[in-house]
Amino acid sequence: MIDLFTSLLQILAKGRICVCQHPGRRARPIGVFTVTGRIGGGSSARTSPNGIYPAYRGANQVGLRASNERLALSLIRIHGQLSKAQIAEITGLTKQTASVIVRSLEAEGLLSAGRPVKGKVGQPSVPMSINPEGALFLGLRLGLRHADIALVDFVGGVLEQRRLSYGAGEMGEIARIAYTAIAEMRSRLTAAQHARLEDIGIAVASDILAAVANGKGTDGPESAWAEFEDLALQMGKETHLSIYLDRDAVAACSAELAYGLAGGAPDFLYIFIGHLLDGGIVQHGRLGFSRRDARPGIGRILVPSASGGVAPLGTSVSVDDVGLAPGSRAPDPELRKWIEATSSSISMAVHSASALATFRGIVLDGLMPQWVRAELVREIREKLSAIGASDLAALFVREGTSDRQAAGLGAACIPLLDRFFLQSDANGPAGSAEA
Repeated sequence: MIDLFTSLLQILAKGRICVCQHPGRRARPIGVFTVTGRIGGGSSARTSPNGIYPAYRGANQVGLRASNERLALSLIRIHGQLSKAQIAEITGLTKQTASVIVRSLEAEGLLSAGRPVKGKVGQPSVPMSINPEGALFLGLRLGLRHADIALVDFVGGVLEQRRLSYGAGEMGEIARIAYTAIAEMRSRLTAAQHARLEDIGIAVASDILAAVANGKGTDGPESAWAEFEDLALQMGKETHLSIYLDRDAVAACSAELAYGLAGGAPDFLYIFIGHLLDGGIVQHGRLGFSRRDARPGIGRILVPSASGGVAPLGTSVSVDDVGLAPGSRAPDPELRKWIEATSSSISMAVHSASALATFRGIVLDGLMPQWVRAELVREIREKLSAIGASDLAALFVREGTSDRQAAGLGAACIPLLDRFFLQSDANGPAGSAEA
């Protein structure tokens, strides 16, 4: 009875109606769009055995088993594979609790058991890993003139991907083309895959947001979100799946956190340069920014403007300023000026952010050629070192990996992280469950 009451409270906290469509599978929201990306609270952390990623502590409290299931999945995703004993050691849960949780996840098909490993004493340990076939997600990234859709498995493997073309900002045409592509992808799924298809993530690029806002005669891309919310709601009704809607920067950061180079860094500042500069902080392996989050993002920090005043970093930097094409290579003078000005603005914003939050480094990504991104990383690293603050000089500065990933992967990672891994406040405190 306590478990049922707690589950109802969790559903109400999320603001969704959940329907269990598959016997033995966890309940999921149907036909309702949601916005993700808020920092979870109430969890303590300590260094894990690899000394890189913080392992969340579990507390043996009745009624919140789902939190520890997320905790176990998150740790296994980070480490690659872990035994029940290792999960118990990292989290502080009892071995019995860890064993029950792992058995439950294995029974649901979310974990796979490896070959037993013999130790010096005791029974052989069985390493558990994420089952790629445990869940499937659809990711849809909407740009100004084309969209990218991808079918992604539970470990980020892209099973199918397509590029869809349409007129600039025509919502009716976008919806029609998207519905058709989704229906075609679903028609090729086996019965087992269809049962494992979970949700759809939609990532909206800043260029199409600006185009829709201009078409409506309103100021700023935020005014255009109602159009995409309507699209998400209609898509939920058409597909009978939960739709997760957010910015492309949130999607790119989700993919970076789950499958990119930042997977081993729990606390970092993520910066994405597109039509606008966007991004925010990741703390304890959780996204701390989203479309509707009241917390400040990196783009809201004021930096010197070209006119001599100050302006938000988000509107001060854009790849549109120099017409960066993905294949461009010429380091012309205008581009050099842009790299210098952009790296200076970002370095100042990082300095300001470091006064209020602790992070180990910066991941820089965006819609630009790899060599331009590499130049920006080098310039930012040098400028941070020149400031003279030891904490800034010690920060790592890395390129993101969005250009090496399927365009729709990030969108698919939005529901993947929110549904199964430690991610948002609505999930409850990390590691606070008794199996």
